[in-house]
Amino acid sequence: MYYEQDYIMRLIHDMERLKLALLFYGHLNTYSDAFLEKADFSREEIKAGIENTLELYGYKGVEELLSE
Repeated sequence: MYYEQDYIMRLIHDMERLKLALLFYGHLNTYSDAFLEKADFSREEIKAGIENTLELYGYKGVEELLSE
């Protein structure tokens, strides 16, 4: 019983971390190109960050479903 609870708690914790990372990149993406350039950050870096995060959590390729 303890192992199942521990697994569920770790899974919830991991999902919260994934959610936080995606919210971070989503927030960055709301800034203008001029702001990002001034901060030495690019849309390509945002996209790469999202892709790397999704891959880290086992969701590689999911970002393609969200692209235009």
